[in-house]
Amino acid sequence: MFHQPVCHYFCLFLPLQQPFNQEAGMALAKQNVLITGANRGIGLSLCKEFIARNYNVFGSLRQESRDDPSAAELKETGANIIEFDVTDENTIAAAFDSWGDKPLDILINNAGAPTPPRMWDEVTAEALIDKFRVNAVGPFMVSKIFMPALEKSISPKIINIASNSGQIAGK
Repeated sequence: MFHQPVCHYFCLFLPLQQPFNQEAGMALAKQNVLITGANRGIGLSLCKEFIARNYNVFGSLRQESRDDPSAAELKETGANIIEFDVTDENTIAAAFDSWGDKPLDILINNAGAPTPPRMWDEVTAEALIDKFRVNAVGPFMVSKIFMPALEKSISPKIINIASNSGQIAGK
């Protein structure tokens, strides 16, 4: 029976270590981690940290970022790159289809939509809806679509990250 993934908000758990079987005296199979928005900032740093701790890392980026210098930096980490846009269910579903039968042990919803800071009374409905789609609906859809892979994990985790870049208004 599947247990609901644990959701952590605004948390990062370090040091991260691979599970260890005390009785057998050996490490268990490498865990799989998927990090959205992995080509810059927090996402890129997380890729580097998880790789350093011997995880199988899958980093997502949008197709529009494929030729961006940040995509090359993500490739240099050794992460497996998966293209999808958190606001496009079809691209998320295609990414899941390419995932295969492997378990997803940790899903880190990190992708976000920063906008230039502005006062709340300057925010348009369109900007607010776009921000909501990326920062709220996107993590929900990625979690929902990747749930079958999470269900294959012994101890699945979903971690949702938010930052000041995701806020709607400036000071």
